[in-house]
Amino acid sequence: MKHYLIVAAVLLAAMGTGATAAEHTHAHADAHTHTHGEPAESERAGLTLMQVMHDLAANLNRIQWGIMTNNRYMVEQGAAAIASHPMPHGGLKPYIKKNADMIKDTIPVYDEQVHTTAAEMKEKATTATMLELQKMAATIGDGCVNCHDVFRNP
Repeated sequence: MKHYLIVAAVLLAAMGTGATAAEHTHAHADAHTHTHGEPAESERAGLTLMQVMHDLAANLNRIQWGIMTNNRYMVEQGAAAIASHPMPHGGLKPYIKKNADMIKDTIPVYDEQVHTTAAEMKEKATTATMLELQKMAATIGDGCVNCHDVFRNP
């Protein structure tokens, strides 16, 4: 019984107002949709590539958690954050150490896949089935992994 109470407390903390550090540092708030706990537009500047990627991963996790718990608000918020994520400070060029030609041609394709699917998910979060939302989440994840494969590997 004690084990179940611990698990329940962890789940409630994750779902409740006890936001994670990633949620406090989200770089996705649009100046027109700024809400409590999200940085203003001026706070979005200067994020490194790693900070942007960690925020994207946290929001993909938020989507998955929302799907698994039937929380459409979490799905919508995670998708909105991914669809409107900022560019790292200075763009991608300072981070490209290899495969520059391949990256130049392929990253925009995967980036568009991720953004388009996330925007669609945001719009359909209240009407699509959880299975449809999960398929969209998989498409987002595929775009991320494909991009990472080109960016990280020779």
